[in-house]
Amino acid sequence: MHKNPDGKIIKGEHIHIYKEGYGDKFAYPITDFGINRTNYTIKKMFTILLKFCNFVEIPNFK
Repeated sequence: MHKNPDGKIIKGEHIHIYKEGYGDKFAYPITDFGINRTNYTIKKMFTILLKFCNFVEIPNFK
């Protein structure tokens, strides 16, 4: 569980993303990024994160 600076409570798995004036103190549920932990492998979730971060080349994982 995480409490954002605006008081919103984020339950379960989440990711911290920089927000100007707050640093990385704001968290967002991973479901906001189309990630459903029960249906995805760690490799798939990491690939989604890399695409969100605009990586041009996604590494081939083993």
